[in-house]
Formats: sequence, C-alpha cells, structure tokens
Amino acid sequence: MTYKLDTSETSLKSDVFLIDSSTGVTANDTWNVTKKTGKTYSTSVTLNASNNLVLPSGSSYYLMASPIARQASRNGLIVFQFYDETNSAFIGNEAQLNFSGTFNSTTLQGQKSARVLIESGDITGANLEVSLKIVSVSGGTFQISSTLFTYVGYPSLTVLEV
Repeated sequence: MTYKLDTSETSLKSDVFLIDSSTGVTANDTWNVTKKTGKTYSTSVTLNASNNLVLPSGSSYYLMASPIARQASRNGLIVFQFYDETNSAFIGNEAQLNFSGTFNSTTLQGQKSARVLIESGDITGANLEVSLKIVSVSGGTFQISSTLFTYVGYPSLTVLEV
C-alpha cells in the first residue's frame, strides 16, 4: 500500500474591524463598521462609503460580529444579523443581546455573535456587499457606541478569507 502526501496549502487571511455606533436603534438600522487607524489589513475585504463590507468574488468568507449595547433599565432585547445588501436578504444566524433579567443573572441570554459563511460560489457578481443590521428591538432605550465601553476585543467584526 502506498500513500500520497498532499502538500497543497490553503491561504487563510483574517482581519478584525471595529463595530462603532449604529445609524439608530430601531429595526433595519445598520451598525457602522470601521477600520482601525494605522492597522494593516490582510484580507481583500474593503469598506464602501456606507461602511458596509465589500467582499470580492473568488474567495470564501466567514464573518463573525459581536456588537455591544448598553441599556440601564435591563428590560429589552436587541436582535441583529448580517444582511446581504446586494440581494436584499438577511444571511447567517440571528443573534441577540438580551437585557431582561437581573444583574449577574444566570439566565440564558441567547446567541451573542452573528455569524455567516459565504462560499465563493455565493458571490455571483464582481463582489457582495454585506452589512450588520438590527432586526428588532424591544424594551427601553439603548445606547450604542464603541466609546461607551472599554472592554478589550469588544465590539468587533472578524473576517476570515480562504
């Protein structure tokens, strides 16, 4: 019996974008995605004038978004998901920030990260434009801005390109 050693390699590139404030805090509002000043990016993903991700054809992409919000009254829910701006459709899994329950509650709070796998065959044109949208909001008033928080790694949007 003989074995053939496969020495081919697949290039994996990754970038982390910042998730800043949103255009608002109601359904269909979009979180602003920005690049960190002075950082070198390795994927071929760019941002357009609307701060949406532009994914060129020819590669597959895995996107993960973990935005953050604050609500003093802890009585609401904000649901978010990736949105295919090119084809006008929500894509990937829906995620949520659930503010119901008491402080330090052990209650299950739901999926905190939206994710989507976009295979190269899913991009039928020159590129695919993707945003991160708020699907629904319930409860009290939310504050959404990256300047409100000092947590390392939050809020962020990770892009893996193969």
